[in-house]
Amino acid sequence: MEEEFNICYKCSNNEAVQEEIIKMGQKIEHCDFCDNKNLFGLNQDTIDDIKPYLEAYVAYYYPQADWDGRYGTRNYLDTIYQEELFFSWKKIEQNDKYELLYYSIENNDFKTLILDDHWASPWALVNEEQHKLLNSLTSEDNFKNKLQAATELVNKAELMLKNKTVKISGYRSRIGCKEALGEYGRAVNVPYDKKDIGVAPKHAINSGRANRAFCGFLYLAEDINTSVLEVRAQKGDLVSIGEFHSKSPLRIFDLTDPNIWNFKQNYTTIKELQLISAINSLFSKPIGNGTNSIYLDTQLIVEEIIRKNYDGVCFRSSFTGKRNYTLFNSDLMDEQSGKGKLLKVDKMELTLTEYKDDIYDLF
Repeated sequence: MEEEFNICYKCSNNEAVQEEIIKMGQKIEHCDFCDNKNLFGLNQDTIDDIKPYLEAYVAYYYPQADWDGRYGTRNYLDTIYQEELFFSWKKIEQNDKYELLYYSIENNDFKTLILDDHWASPWALVNEEQHKLLNSLTSEDNFKNKLQAATELVNKAELMLKNKTVKISGYRSRIGCKEALGEYGRAVNVPYDKKDIGVAPKHAINSGRANRAFCGFLYLAEDINTSVLEVRAQKGDLVSIGEFHSKSPLRIFDLTDPNIWNFKQNYTTIKELQLISAINSLFSKPIGNGTNSIYLDTQLIVEEIIRKNYDGVCFRSSFTGKRNYTLFNSDLMDEQSGKGKLLKVDKMELTLTEYKDDIYDLF
């Protein structure tokens, strides 16, 4: 009898895969990888049902050269293993049934988007309509045309995103601190808190990535490191950190989590999701030299998102790849009393790479 494997949903490190396994409703008596019993899970047969998502995920998040195996690059399975995608491979590779699970993800018996549809030129797959809208928003001088492009972009993007109403938490950084009386009446440095770590007073609010001048939004980061980098702290700076939790579930326009399940039919369809990556890149793009000239583009997008009754927008940090949140109403978040921190920046790392124009980039 051919050897088989069973793996439960808890052994997956991907939330979407976990959700899909649970939705499939197939229970396994015993998980070969964590010893849990009577949980929703997969075996050789049922793993075929989630493979279109696995392939679509790799095709969306990783450049073609990273997984197609041409010209000495790594192949699809190598990418999954090296990037620890879907399962924690390095934790389970000593398991007797590791290879059964690993190689079951690859299937040459029927056409799949990775194995058979990946030879098309990425340039040929760029959606011309989306490119035109992006160009209208970022290059158009006519404000009415820019506004119309922002509206159409948000409408198209909304169809590609998951409809999320979730509780969130995040960190807010502010360079500096305040003084308080310490032991024996000495002045000591303590982190900003309450109104000093929240949204600035109206008169002090400049134009930002999402907000117009004098309009206060709450900017948060998924982790402390990202939060500090986002405020451009320098070596030697003292930085106050505030921790915030949402009071109730919020409706988030999440540019970090497209609904890949709906775009798993083929590689060409996956490329339609470039629109999400392109909009996310507008929000993530670092602003240097004190200029905020491109803020108008993202502000127009945000204003359209607000009109659709979202509470905030989520996008990737250009520094760490972690999530950044912008909340349109700071009253929706609670600062966690007593959890503030005061940090000193010891070093900031700078990485330089040779710049070359990529004709496949949208920008």
